[in-house]
Amino acid sequence: GAASLGYPKNSYTLEFDRDDPFDEPERAGGFVAKHKIVLTSTFDDNSYLRQRLAYDLWNRIDPDHIQIQAYSAVVYLDGEYWGLYTVSDHVDSDLMAAHGLGPDGNLYKARSHDANFGLQDAGGSGKDTLHDGYTKQEGLPLTGPGAFDDLEDLVSWAATSSDADFLAERATRLEVRDFEDWWIFVTLILADDSAGKNSYLFHDPSGGPWRYAPWDFNHSFGQTWQTERQPGEYEEDYIGRNRLFRRFLELPAIAGPLRARYDELLQGVLDVAEIRALLDEHLAETDASARRDERKWSAAYRSYGGWSDRDDFTTYDQEVAYLEDWIDLRWAHQDGLY
Repeated sequence: GAASLGYPKNSYTLEFDRDDPFDEPERAGGFVAKHKIVLTSTFDDNSYLRQRLAYDLWNRIDPDHIQIQAYSAVVYLDGEYWGLYTVSDHVDSDLMAAHGLGPDGNLYKARSHDANFGLQDAGGSGKDTLHDGYTKQEGLPLTGPGAFDDLEDLVSWAATSSDADFLAERATRLEVRDFEDWWIFVTLILADDSAGKNSYLFHDPSGGPWRYAPWDFNHSFGQTWQTERQPGEYEEDYIGRNRLFRRFLELPAIAGPLRARYDELLQGVLDVAEIRALLDEHLAETDASARRDERKWSAAYRSYGGWSDRDDFTTYDQEVAYLEDWIDLRWAHQDGLY
């Protein structure tokens, strides 16, 4: 990751031989047959759980979503204890195939806030291309003429189609539940950095709607990617970061049912008591490892020069208490809205 490259406790991607994949059948509901896995650093999260908890919530929202399996694990580097990490899927064609999607589809990663489904970049200037902000991870051609045609067509439709055409075509162009739940998901946990960028889009040019997969949640649950505090009462709908979100909320035929779904989820699979119970399970599992990690990395964390000018650093115990209180406050705030 762009930020975590500078951390003393790096993240890693591990690749395994196709004839000898990684298997951990007892974790994350069966974390098996993986050719690539990601070890995400918890250096920027004193609770050690934000990334994992975010993926768990996304997976709960709808079992038909592209699921990102994740669990916590202790990592040793060349025999030396290196700390507590989040292990997760690598988003690639193997993951798409595991969800029944074509192996020859196009996979794009949104790497900057220019990936906003609009005609202007994040600074308000006209884009050089409609695929600004994205890289193409898989699919042919990978570069050159025509490589981004389907993505540019999607962005053009999102930005310029009439309201009537947008309503008429959204169910054939998009896996609607993916994209509408994306808005619910990021607004609930205040994942500012993942409302446009830090996301994956998949499309099979031979047929089928666009799919969304989430990524990267160090900026969530009450902290920014630079670990600053973010209040649970903070109101943000991200329509300035994502043109699709704006269109959803501007069209009453979409906005009404979408807000009703928000309420349904908050009273159902995202009920605060359920999420607090899930958090408690994770904390009971990781507590001893988190304390050991804190002993190894806390001095480096507090002296790291990449954070904002903070003077409110927390211990592990303080951050867990902050996270618990933040979830209670945030869920109550969103319940009041929706």
